[in-house]
Amino acid sequence: MTRMETEWLVVKFVADLRRNEPVNVGVMLSTPAGRRSRFKGERNDGTIDGHKVRWAQSADNWRRWVEYWRWEFHERLVDPQAMINEQRASNFVVTYGGRQLAGETNDPDALLDELFGVLVDEQGKPPDAEQASFEREVDQLVRSSRLALDPSFKRDHRITLGERGPYEFPYAWVNGHTTVGYQVGRLRVDTIDAAGFRLTHLPKRVAAVVFTPERLDDTKAAHRALLEVAHEATLGETSPDDLYEMFASSRSADRQARLTR
Repeated sequence: MTRMETEWLVVKFVADLRRNEPVNVGVMLSTPAGRRSRFKGERNDGTIDGHKVRWAQSADNWRRWVEYWRWEFHERLVDPQAMINEQRASNFVVTYGGRQLAGETNDPDALLDELFGVLVDEQGKPPDAEQASFEREVDQLVRSSRLALDPSFKRDHRITLGERGPYEFPYAWVNGHTTVGYQVGRLRVDTIDAAGFRLTHLPKRVAAVVFTPERLDDTKAAHRALLEVAHEATLGETSPDDLYEMFASSRSADRQARLTR
């Protein structure tokens, strides 16, 4: 990480290591203006309310973990990348959440509020009508194109990104080259940065198409970075034939290869 970047880590709790169903329980945010963190069950004064963390199986154990992360993150100023332990078999893991490029302006406290609200507070709630409608419209666009009848077009395709993953993409073209489809139903800071991080780390010669409800704003650094690594398929603007070309054309893979050299 450069000093001018903003990035965040997500703390996850895994109750049953065999089932491996993690739940987000904390966010640690590093910005040029300082570091911020928030954890589930935390009071305004930073203490942990044991009644609100019964999910953790042991409130005392959760308190110790939170104290340890605060010490590492705020006192020792450990590089956020060094705190990631997602490959370890543990009930509490720290994973990479995303980053915000230099030039994007956000108040650290406001950004932490937004990230915690989206990643922790809203987790587990049923999909809202807006998101469900977006996914249906994307699927309708795909079905109306020639992709739906082409055997090279796959659904729920898995790709390993370096040491991370495997990650599952809702759509992919696999024939001579690979192009994956990624959905960004809401143009928010967390969804844009998550998409940019995942698509930037695709293997060489794997291209990407990002589905959006409206055009990305190329005056914003994060939006511009996403447009540099993916073709944009905007609902209501991208035709079925254009979508087919984005996935099936080998020029997509050639473009991605140039970007990842």
